[in-house]
Amino acid sequence: MVVNAESSYRRNAALNGAHWLVGAAVTVTAAVIATLCAIVFAATMAVVVVIVGGAVGAWAAAARLRAPKLQRAKAGPVTLEARKVGHAWVAYGWDQSTR
Repeated sequence: MVVNAESSYRRNAALNGAHWLVGAAVTVTAAVIATLCAIVFAATMAVVVVIVGGAVGAWAAAARLRAPKLQRAKAGPVTLEARKVGHAWVAYGWDQSTR
């Protein structure tokens, strides 16, 4: 049996409008789902950027706090001045950063 495309179109003419509406609804649904996925992905990336920024900021602050200790260590040993007062020795200069 040979089916003519034109006769098949005529038989399903009543359903063609419904097919078009279902196709449009599926397309709109897919677009909405894709938009929601894009929003979730963008929000995830924003959270990651904030967390990484905080980690880098904490690292920079720690490095800045640690830097003077490293500079003092590179400067060499610190010489302290001490005097004997009574039966004990009293050290001077240990609380000064540069000497």
